[in-house]
Amino acid sequence: MIALASLLALAPAVLAMPSLSERTGPTGTVVPSVQCANGKTYYTRGCFDELKSGLTALNHDITSTITTMTVENCVKGCAAANYIIAGLINGNQCRCDNAMSALAPSLDAEQCDLSCSGNADQVCGGTWHYEIYTTTPNAAIPAPSAPPSVGSGDGTYTSIGCYQDDTSNRTLVGDFSNSDTNTPAACVATCYSKGFRLAGVEWGRECYCGNDFVNPNNGNTCYCGNNCPRSQAPLSHCNKRCGGDRKHAGGGGSGKLTIYKSYTLGWSWNFWPSRQGFW
Repeated sequence: MIALASLLALAPAVLAMPSLSERTGPTGTVVPSVQCANGKTYYTRGCFDELKSGLTALNHDITSTITTMTVENCVKGCAAANYIIAGLINGNQCRCDNAMSALAPSLDAEQCDLSCSGNADQVCGGTWHYEIYTTTPNAAIPAPSAPPSVGSGDGTYTSIGCYQDDTSNRTLVGDFSNSDTNTPAACVATCYSKGFRLAGVEWGRECYCGNDFVNPNNGNTCYCGNNCPRSQAPLSHCNKRCGGDRKHAGGGGSGKLTIYKSYTLGWSWNFWPSRQGFW
């Protein structure tokens, strides 16, 4: 049997254990580690950088709906809107999403050092840095991804990757549409209905159709015997969420295009996959 004196000796160590509900921020402010909202539990996942060139790691800004900016109110707002990710940034902004850009790098905790405008004792991210909360404590934070194929039957198109685009000489010039409710499936359906073999989604809301790539150097069609200098980009660069489907990527920012190709529509001599890295 353990002596009473021994138990008493252990007491200070037990009492000194860090709380499971919060950790200390870099300036002594509190970063709550667990938040409960709408029957869900959100866990802090650390500090992450914002994207550049007009892109955002989280795309649903609910700041205007929050009267007092605190960690609790931001998480509750995101939970009420059925988002699994909540991010506090700049000390006074709250953004939500169901997927976070894989291009947002993880930062040291010291980079998230701004007090919340509604509670000076809490951390609400840093200057263009997010303090992120998600509904999973350890699993990888979901990132938007392009579906491998969309459509059905003869209207099925398969993703062939992320490509550089040029605003001066577009990669696909057969047809164009622009919609806040755009999705890869909607874009593919549009291009299929108009008889185009290629469908490209860019900036989340733009849809381009065509049968051939266009040479960015001269605006001419890339014929089968020519080397088309359209550079393939890493898939992670095509991570802009679609306006009509927040879980799926719809290309990147300006200059990044997710392209889908039909294998059932007829071929032309102007399009030769082996010359463009598709086989």
